[in-house]
Amino acid sequence: MNTAAAPGAAALRKLGKEHDMSLELLLIRHGEVPGIDPPRFRGRQDLALTDLGKVQAHAMGEWVRDRFNVSAIYASPLSRCIDTARAIGAPLALKVQASMDLTDADYGRWTGLTDPEAAARDPEPFRAWK
Repeated sequence: MNTAAAPGAAALRKLGKEHDMSLELLLIRHGEVPGIDPPRFRGRQDLALTDLGKVQAHAMGEWVRDRFNVSAIYASPLSRCIDTARAIGAPLALKVQASMDLTDADYGRWTGLTDPEAAARDPEPFRAWK
């Protein structure tokens, strides 16, 4: 046993008990958008929330407010994500920080297609993807 490391580890355990060093990360998907049924490759299409999606986003904002101590909100810059995040941040008085790192994949020529349509268009790449 490395006794030189033990005092440092004990200090970290004590610090962890005195100060909450934990982090809760909430991953929340955007509200409903057009094209949910049948499912399609939406990717980076900038789709607006439906009326139901807006209701879902506002309800999520109240749910989060009542259960979590949120200090920051990050979202993809796509409208559906920003609008959902703003609805969540509003009851918390938090501004949304947009990040391209949170943006969905670019599905290229499959964007807007259903699985069967993409499979018919590009059978080999689709099989490899699935």
